[in-house]
Amino acid sequence: MPELKLISFVSNFGGQLGMWLGINLKSGPNMSTFKAGISRLFSRENSLHDEDSVQREEILISRNVQIIGHKDFKTEFRCKRDINLFVSNYHILLDCKAINLESIVNNILTYYKYYSCSLPSIKRRQICIARLSEPTNLGITSHNIKFFILILAPLKEKLTKSSQEISHTFATLFADIYFRLDLINAKTEQQFIEFIDKRVHRLTNKTTVHNLSAIDELRQKYEEKQTKKFGVSFGSGLIENFKRRSNYYLSDYIDGFVGPPKTIHKTVATTVSLYFAILLPCIAFGVRDHNNTNALIDTRRALIGQTIGGAVFALLSGQPLVIIMTTAPLCLYTKVVYDISYQLEVDFYDMFGCVGLWNVFFVLMYAFFDVSYLMKWCTRSTEEIFGLFSFFAFLIEPIKDCIQNYYCFDPPVNTSTSCGDCSPQSSVLFVLLMLLTVWLAVAIYNFNASPYLDHNKREILADYALPIAVISISFVGTYLFRHVNVYILNNCTDTLTLTAAALVNNPSNKLKKGDAYHWDLLVVGLLNIFLSVFGLPWMNGMLPHSPIHARSLADIQQTVDPNGQIRERVVRGRETRVTGLATHILIGLSLLLIPEPLDYIPVPVLNGLFLYCAIASLRGNSFVERMLLFVTEQTAYPPNHYIRRCPQKLIHAFTMIQIIQSAVLCFFAFSVWPYVQMAYPVVIAILIPIRYSYL
Repeated sequence: MPELKLISFVSNFGGQLGMWLGINLKSGPNMSTFKAGISRLFSRENSLHDEDSVQREEILISRNVQIIGHKDFKTEFRCKRDINLFVSNYHILLDCKAINLESIVNNILTYYKYYSCSLPSIKRRQICIARLSEPTNLGITSHNIKFFILILAPLKEKLTKSSQEISHTFATLFADIYFRLDLINAKTEQQFIEFIDKRVHRLTNKTTVHNLSAIDELRQKYEEKQTKKFGVSFGSGLIENFKRRSNYYLSDYIDGFVGPPKTIHKTVATTVSLYFAILLPCIAFGVRDHNNTNALIDTRRALIGQTIGGAVFALLSGQPLVIIMTTAPLCLYTKVVYDISYQLEVDFYDMFGCVGLWNVFFVLMYAFFDVSYLMKWCTRSTEEIFGLFSFFAFLIEPIKDCIQNYYCFDPPVNTSTSCGDCSPQSSVLFVLLMLLTVWLAVAIYNFNASPYLDHNKREILADYALPIAVISISFVGTYLFRHVNVYILNNCTDTLTLTAAALVNNPSNKLKKGDAYHWDLLVVGLLNIFLSVFGLPWMNGMLPHSPIHARSLADIQQTVDPNGQIRERVVRGRETRVTGLATHILIGLSLLLIPEPLDYIPVPVLNGLFLYCAIASLRGNSFVERMLLFVTEQTAYPPNHYIRRCPQKLIHAFTMIQIIQSAVLCFFAFSVWPYVQMAYPVVIAILIPIRYSYL
């Protein structure tokens, strides 16, 4: 009786995991026997290492899982020929709904009517690619499977045409994560085939780099080059940044409209989300400056400065994904400048301009003498601590406003809730609107992990989570509760850093065009000269808006780790100037919306936005994950890389040191003494040598 082999390829993140399965149809050529063999292959009740069970199961020949290398499409002509044969007579099943291996194969055989033939009588190879509607778990080493390739081949074939060789060819084809992402987004079978043709062309010619290992290798070479160049020099870093990034300047605009699927959707969604994420904090910081400077710097000046600074930075910066804004520490510095000018009885704008120009002098010196090379010493430990600090920075202001509103201190000082009554219903509504805003934004964002609707609709909702929450809850506060005197923005006014760049350029964001720390520092310095002279708020890199900007433009893939936890990772990043430029054009147009309709945005909604930004700053922060290990049962520890490689005591000791460092940083940053608060950047700088000296 002739044999028939079923070949199945499963591609993991590394793209090098191959698996083939053998089935012997000794019991007869009927389809029920064929399907029974498939179901037994992945049966957890049937141990493959039990010799007795294998002998009792006549249909099971072998199961082999092995690591295989990539085929060379440029030198092995059979690779391209096998793919061309498939393309000329392709069998593709899009969005196959199945829950296990048996149902997948059953759907394929039913769809292409293989029931009508006797399987052992197949004389030619039959290949079918099934794209599963949802990632499916097919057993050990086969988690989160999205594509299933069924290869039916006669037993008597040349070795170069064997089922193993064909599976090896398709394994190499599907090893590229960007190629698989294109196939996931393919709308029709014809588009599916076009992506295959392009992938074969790239493998045959090898003209471009499209795999993560090559990208990591290039990044490593670039970092080694930076290390060799490290030292005091004048302008070399600026020249290198300008030459390298200027080559991508035109593509920075094109990439906002063309490229991978959903590019235009990502650009529009990111622009809308950034508009609300930047506009509302800008208004809030304008309110704080209004209160701190006796209206010498107000909300209108803050919006004008944000429009000019953000648009110019988007046009001229080396890393356009970085968002620059005025921040809470800069508001604090502005207040100190106002207090000193008031005590010395000098003009505030003169003092503000002089302080700003003196600060810019150091920034420009850092840029010209390539001091940004020090960023290579800023490790992930420092970034994680600063990420946790950002969480508290965004959390403390809503808490202050909530306490201020609830107890109704009189008069309120330096808060955005300086207007309104002290009624109990107003205080309750304040807390309700704030919590509803953050809950709705997080719920809509996390809806992407639910099984409801389809993937595209869930992704659209997640991209617009922030604007949907702000608009919806603003309607609830200003219309449904219009009889309650809730705090709104217009009643409060008469008129309307490098670490951020390091988090954007993090390798996890899959950016390819490189950083430009020296050039960005120069652009920020020149911008602050203009802002200082014209009495507009100073600006620097903003957290968490900058990494959120990069993540919003990226294609996110959800994976399920062996512990059952759902995690997100970036599979492809987009780098464009369009989103930043369009966002700040819209912010400039918002000056026409003062006082209406901006006065329909309640202050508690703004605080809810701050809470959302606080939560967003913790996404992907392993520092927080390691802190949770202190209260996690040891048997439930996730099999992360540091759990596998480091002793438990060392992990806890490292985490405890980070907690102490975070506490010291927060003490300086949130101190009740303004002059102590001004020293917090020095504390951040000290964290870097501590990491290398003692950890």
